[in-house]
Amino acid sequence: MSAVTLTASGILTGLVLMGCFEQFAHYRLKGIRSRNLSYLLAAGGLFFFFLSLLGTAAVQQLVAGLAEPGARFGCFLAGCALLLGAVVMFLYLTYFRPGRLRFEDQIVGELPQLPPD
Repeated sequence: MSAVTLTASGILTGLVLMGCFEQFAHYRLKGIRSRNLSYLLAAGGLFFFFLSLLGTAAVQQLVAGLAEPGARFGCFLAGCALLLGAVVMFLYLTYFRPGRLRFEDQIVGELPQLPPD
């Protein structure tokens, strides 16, 4: 593999992990109080995508267990299922329960703007 391919794969893997942490942070900030599971499902889906990317040739030396095709494919399927669940949950909350989003926005508005001392 060329150095460009290895670098691009490493950057992509890092970005997916960063997206996972960002979605989990959104869940902790506002989703947990309003019982909005779409952020948590998205974080779980991105985490499993991250695990499937760890099995690529760029990082095979680090994680030998995920180098097996079955483990990578299982992580990919789990990521797909969780992200699809997040989309369905988002659509449900947006179009079938719009009051939930207003409740979530109200909770976010009531949060303190400055960190506690």
